[in-house]
Amino acid sequence: MTGTAIAPGASAGLLVLGMHRSGTSALARVLGLCGADLGARVLGASAGNQTGHWEDAVAVELHERLLAALGLRWDDPVSLPADWLDGEAARHALWAAKDPRLGLFADAWERAAGQLGLPLSALVLLRHPAEVARSLSVRDGIAPGRGLLLWLEYTLASLETAARLPHVVVGYDQLLADWRGVLARIAGLPGCATLASPDARASSGVSEFLDPALRHHRAAGDDSLPGPLREAWQSLRQCVDGTHSISEVLPGLRARLAPVRELLQPVLE
Repeated sequence: MTGTAIAPGASAGLLVLGMHRSGTSALARVLGLCGADLGARVLGASAGNQTGHWEDAVAVELHERLLAALGLRWDDPVSLPADWLDGEAARHALWAAKDPRLGLFADAWERAAGQLGLPLSALVLLRHPAEVARSLSVRDGIAPGRGLLLWLEYTLASLETAARLPHVVVGYDQLLADWRGVLARIAGLPGCATLASPDARASSGVSEFLDPALRHHRAAGDDSLPGPLREAWQSLRQCVDGTHSISEVLPGLRARLAPVRELLQPVLE
């Protein structure tokens, strides 16, 4: 999905959305290498992400404070209160490029961008839920069932946000296999035209950064997923390949959330 052009020299924003361990860090780094400003205090590498998180430390801290004010953590597989934006916790002006919590607090980002007159677009990173759950289990000790439910919650929140904005849906496999093609699609969003033709230095940096050897988890297929999750993932792949839009798959994803919660409830207790 593309948006309208903006005036030369005007600022534009990109929200990099997606579940933890889905490749949002990799995409943010690619955008940074190709000229996007990721913020003044970018989080570097950690034990769970050796190539860096590439997210603004201030934005992460604000998101954590918002969650704490609501009595939640990032790994609580529950939706935010419907009226959270009207409460005390939401009275912050936020702007950054990437943090998996962005999808949860997108209303605040959209409000802030609107007040600044800033064109805002969304990028959604999608990765196989089994790979995400396995990665969360290894890094954080999160039970696979809980990881799958977290994947669905964050993914649904990201898609709800993207549906309201000019957006591009990117598959993790697509990013690793053809990052230039991914950038070409992103370049169609407002203010992103320069991403279509990265210079030689940027291209070399991206090619060196996206090392396939850093991918530690690969799903064998969809059969191991619970039925509702398998159906959800199959619908999402249609967004990745462009055969269906987000608005076409969202109703089905919303309908699947309740039975998935019921199916995985034992791992939450």
